[in-house]
Amino acid sequence: MSISLRIKELRKRKDISQKDFSNTIRVDNSQFSKIEAGKLQPTLQQLMDICSNFGVTMDWLCFGSNEAETKGKKEDDDESYKELAEARKAIIEYQKEEINQLKMDLERLKNK
Repeated sequence: MSISLRIKELRKRKDISQKDFSNTIRVDNSQFSKIEAGKLQPTLQQLMDICSNFGVTMDWLCFGSNEAETKGKKEDDDESYKELAEARKAIIEYQKEEINQLKMDLERLKNK
C-alpha cells in the first residue's frame, strides 16, 4: 500500500473530510486531493504534521509497518519525537533561509 492510500485510509478511519484533514495539516485542499490520489508526494513537513496531528507513526505512514498508532508509547519516546520534530522544522526553516539568500546573491550577480 502506498503513502497516499495510507493517508486516505487514515482520513476515513478518523471520519474526517478531505477539507478538514487538509486544513489540519495546513495544505491547500486541491493539493491534498492530489496527494491522496497519488499524483503528488507529501513533503516531509506534511508527513510530520499528519503523524503528530493524527497519532500515527512515521514508519506506518511511509512503510506500512504493523504498528500504526502511537498510543501506548513511553512518554520519553513521545518527548523524543517532539524534540526530533522541532529539530526537523528548524532545519527546514534554515534551508529555506539559505535558499532565499542564494537567490538574492544570484540576482545581485545577474545585475552586475
